[in-house]
Amino acid sequence: MKNKITGCIALVIIFFATACNNPIPTDGNNKDSIYCCNDSCTIRNDYCALDNELQNGGYEVATADIRIDSFIVQKDGIDHLLLYVHVSSNNDDDAHEAKLVVLLPTDVCDVSVINIDPEIKSYKQCGGRIEFCLGQLATSGINSMRYVTIRTGMAKLTQMKGKESFAGFVYSSTPDMCPLNNYRAWVNDSVSCYNNFTPAALVKKGF
Repeated sequence: MKNKITGCIALVIIFFATACNNPIPTDGNNKDSIYCCNDSCTIRNDYCALDNELQNGGYEVATADIRIDSFIVQKDGIDHLLLYVHVSSNNDDDAHEAKLVVLLPTDVCDVSVINIDPEIKSYKQCGGRIEFCLGQLATSGINSMRYVTIRTGMAKLTQMKGKESFAGFVYSSTPDMCPLNNYRAWVNDSVSCYNNFTPAALVKKGF
């Protein structure tokens, strides 16, 4: 009996280990998955070797500027919130293996992704965060942008109501010339943790 239980546990471990190394299956409607993004890096570790000195002066440097353009929160009915995130990239080179991480508010339930760019092939929630695999963003045009809308309930506990806050960070494998715009946050007025620290990317608002 003990051997059978040990064997079953081993099979479960092997299944999940294998799943995280396989492409994510998706039916086009629900892309939420336990599986990993399964990205293979297309930017070499010694990426400075990609840089070239131009014959007419200056340098051609491997760089992208991926950023969060919009990070908007609004109420949805009486007891839900909507977060809209818009990401884009430009400046010279494509943003390879781009990812967006969204930090969810404290004490919220009923979390769902209700609108997602069709170019976002997969995402997964892990507790208080959701990670989106954005793929490769071009330097211009429709393929240089991604969007997603997340819906959550409002805080359940009385002492947490009115303190719901979100944050997001976007990045890629391509070296980023301006990392300051990779981060955005929406922090409710009732939250006091930023009283002595107000980064440029912070937006403080109430409902």
